[in-house]
Amino acid sequence: MKSLKTLLWTVLLAMGVSAPLLAERTAGENIDDATLATRTKAALIDSDQVTARHINVEVHTGVILLGGFVESQAEHAAAMAAARKVAPGADVRDAMIVLTGSRSIGESVDDAAIQSKLKGKLVSIEGLAAAHRINTEVKQGKVLLSGFVGHDSQKAQAESIAKGIEGVHTVYNRLVVVH
Repeated sequence: MKSLKTLLWTVLLAMGVSAPLLAERTAGENIDDATLATRTKAALIDSDQVTARHINVEVHTGVILLGGFVESQAEHAAAMAAARKVAPGADVRDAMIVLTGSRSIGESVDDAAIQSKLKGKLVSIEGLAAAHRINTEVKQGKVLLSGFVGHDSQKAQAESIAKGIEGVHTVYNRLVVVH
């Protein structure tokens, strides 16, 4: 069952690789990053201490970025350790937020609506062509932005958009600018 989950995550991850940030790089560099991302996600899936579906894995030029809401500091530490074990010495960046507590059905619906509005606005803004590389997570009205963008202005613009959506209480901007 674990190998099936690993395969599924691998396929989903491969589908998420985007051209805008990758266009200026060689095929070999892109494959190296995709391989590292796949191996990292597989390590998270295989960990009994991590709920892998809550953690996004992005890799750009060998920099591993873990983002998402996790339930505990122990899960956070286990995810970071798993990523570091996959690539000893690699730059593993932390964009995870520990946020405990479950959501009511109403909160889940509200969070889904916020998520939908946010993604729609990010994709429609000129200059944020790589918006599909911005991971957005919403829990209890709190928004987490993670992933890689090309400019500081894109990072600021994404945060501004998130803050402007009704129902958003807090925005955690963990976007990493790559040049």
